Amino acid sequence: MEWRNHGNSQKTEHKFNFETIAKFDLKSTFNFLFNIKNLKNIDCLTHSGGGIVLTMFLINNPSYKSKINSITLFGVQAFGAGEKLNSRIKLLSSKYLTAILGKVPSKTAGSTEHSESYYTMKQWFDWNLKNNFIGENGFDYLKKMSQINVPILSICAKGDHFIAPKEGCEKFLKAFKNEKNRLIFYSKENGNLENYNHSRILKSKSSKKEIYPKVEQWINERKTIMKKIVLMILLSIFVLSCNSNDDNSEMTNIESTLIAKDTLFGNGDEGIMEQNLEITDQNTWDNLISQMNSVNNVSDNFSEIDIDFSQYKVIAIFDEIKGSGGHRLELNIMSNSENIIVNITKVVPKGNATTVITQPFHIVKILNSDLPIIFE
Repeated sequence: MEWRNHGNSQKTEHKFNFETIAKFDLKSTFNFLFNIKNLKNIDCLTHSGGGIVLTMFLINNPSYKSKINSITLFGVQAFGAGEKLNSRIKLLSSKYLTAILGKVPSKTAGSTEHSESYYTMKQWFDWNLKNNFIGENGFDYLKKMSQINVPILSICAKGDHFIAPKEGCEKFLKAFKNEKNRLIFYSKENGNLENYNHSRILKSKSSKKEIYPKVEQWINERKTIMKKIVLMILLSIFVLSCNSNDDNSEMTNIESTLIAKDTLFGNGDEGIMEQNLEITDQNTWDNLISQMNSVNNVSDNFSEIDIDFSQYKVIAIFDEIKGSGGHRLELNIMSNSENIIVNITKVVPKGNATTVITQPFHIVKILNSDLPIIFE
């Protein structure tokens, strides 16, 4: 996945940070993989900020943890780059220089292609300077990292002095509190081909030659372990099923409150992709409303805006951009003992339709539940 403004991903003028990527871009990606492509499991390979946003995403969306076999982090840390005095001085000077320039140049950001805005990178600078992992509204991601029990392989290297030094990667990995996690440090002193810097640890001939095979071995080992676990679970399920008459497949309707069922008319300038969102906090909800209102004041027609997220969550469905009017989305929300299922029906216009760029959306709120949501 390439996040917004990178590669072939959608370009936007709206400011965004790591939490924006975690709550929207990654949410859309995982929804596409599991609810549209119907994948069962995946292995995640991330570089730099990609590993940070994946961590934030899984903390906010714990139902996806069971769908991930393993995670590999290439040069990933969020709050340990300022452990040494000279590193803190470099972080401080880089932060203020970035504020003046308005961006972190691509080479400094560890990319060979893309610069990052100061607004995006300010979070990263502050985390490392303050030695914390505090998100918007004071949410402490560091305290929640131990909830992610997916096996993690962390790759770091001697040449990565600034963005992901060894001590920072070790600190980030230890925060998951999983003894099965593993860190590999590459350096010439250890007999490796080079002291990889932040970009070459992922994109170089040397990394393909000596790092990629280690990652492949790690992934395959996890799959072998998972197969054994799945076999044990299946055997357990078989034994339990012989002693139980419970029917877990019975479906019941979920009561929902309509917030809005309408269409965006901004020619796609709102920058909202086709996606299915489960919103559980005020900040994400406020950001979505702001994005929807960036061209027209769409929220003026909402039945309500103030949501009590201690009792409710919001389901927001956005269709792809259409070249004509008359399209709409209909939702049917049901549940069983294991999942909440949101069935989405795309209604197309009959006969002649107006020639106008539209994007249908449907937003409701439902009572909070620990059951994972599946979009169909």
